[in-house]
Amino acid sequence: MESLIDSIVPIFGIVGVFGMPVFIVLIVLYFNNKKQAQFHASLQKLIDSGQTLSPELLRSLPGDTDFFNLIKPLTTEEQI
Repeated sequence: MESLIDSIVPIFGIVGVFGMPVFIVLIVLYFNNKKQAQFHASLQKLIDSGQTLSPELLRSLPGDTDFFNLIKPLTTEEQI
């Protein structure tokens, strides 16, 4: 029984050391995806209801607000 424990401990150590960073990255990706899905669901509800999409309204939506930073150059009236 003691030899079984002695052989399992290194396996759990290796899996823990190399598996933990992968697990952390997967958790971060999951919550980012969840936040984006919430933003897009809110945006779709606004589009379906026929509301105009102003920059202030996009900033107030729950979820990923980085989307506004992507469309900001498209909504400015400055000419280059």
